[in-house]
Amino acid sequence: MARLLSPLNVRQNLPPISVYTDDAVLFFRPTAEEARVIKGILELFGAATGLKTNFSKSAITPIQCDEQQYVQVESILSCRVEKFPITYLGLPLSTRKPTKAEIQPILDRLAKKVAGWKPKMLSIDGRLCLIKSVLMALPVHYMTVLQLPRWAIKDIERKCRGFLWKRTGRDQRRALPSLVAKALRLKWLAKSLEQKDRPWTLAAFRPGSDVEEIFRSVAEHIIGDGVDTQFWTDNWTGKGCFAWRWPVLFSHVSRAKLTVADALIANRWIRRLQGALSNEALGEFFQLWDEVRDVSLQQMADTIKWKLTADGNFSVASAYDLFFIATEDCSYGDTLWHSRVSSRVRFFMWIALKGRCLTADNLAKRNWPHDAICSLCQRENEDCHHLLVSCDYTAALAQAETLVQH
Repeated sequence: MARLLSPLNVRQNLPPISVYTDDAVLFFRPTAEEARVIKGILELFGAATGLKTNFSKSAITPIQCDEQQYVQVESILSCRVEKFPITYLGLPLSTRKPTKAEIQPILDRLAKKVAGWKPKMLSIDGRLCLIKSVLMALPVHYMTVLQLPRWAIKDIERKCRGFLWKRTGRDQRRALPSLVAKALRLKWLAKSLEQKDRPWTLAAFRPGSDVEEIFRSVAEHIIGDGVDTQFWTDNWTGKGCFAWRWPVLFSHVSRAKLTVADALIANRWIRRLQGALSNEALGEFFQLWDEVRDVSLQQMADTIKWKLTADGNFSVASAYDLFFIATEDCSYGDTLWHSRVSSRVRFFMWIALKGRCLTADNLAKRNWPHDAICSLCQRENEDCHHLLVSCDYTAALAQAETLVQH
């Protein structure tokens, strides 16, 4: 097949086929010769295995070719022409970023699910279970490969939060699906380094500069032969990558893409430095020199240790926990949500701490009928703090409970 079909990219040995279960994508140049070769290969495969290709259900998608070329290929293969964007394995594929119209079906599926549920007929535990197991699972397949825009993330979080609290109001807090998406993209970086023999690792994947920086901060490279580890941008000494530790010196580097194996050959990393070094850059140079001059490589492959797990292996859950801890802004939140009580009690404690219980002051804000005076002590105005803490009746009840326990 390699002799009959010309390579797609001379520099990268990209695979000409992508197969997943009963779906297959073939990449070839839009010439009559290659179209006949592709058709012949598929017919031979069908004759040998009985799995014949239905060309009437197949499609041709042109990439950077004129109309005359793909019309000729269409006539040979007897397939319809389907231009970008297309859908493959449930994901929209295109040569550009997905538009709002292409992302909207994901949000529509989520909205359709929510519309069929009755949150007022479910307990808080039931609503939370549906959000975790159903609503948050819908966009996971998309977020594993593609990055959702901010407006879509806000819409998902707004629908989930509205269903949880039985409302539809907008909330401008940072949406947690964005953290899930980053954790899923971190998985691709980890897998591409662990499974270098997989064909998909040859394709360029850009998870985003913020995701790459996070990965470098929590992934430690264990040096073997140094072939798969970057000298400047990977953490291979256990102290952080050189680009972060010595930024002034790194600003003089002409090309940062340099493996440890190549950098240590005759101190080749020094040749990549350009321009006159300042006193600060010279100081950083000598610090780096002292750290790498005694490094010796071994005849074994490089490995990666994930610093967030006990066994050193990457997990999406550990990556998500990292993002969640970084965004946690409530001093008592961890204690509250991990307390050994039912979810109903935890939610009530959260609402009470936020002052959102339907006490007299909150009923007044909603213009609902209410009695402003506390119905227990009949002396002071009722609010969350008074009802649960400072009310004489509440204090007496708490004291009586303490005496019973003792």
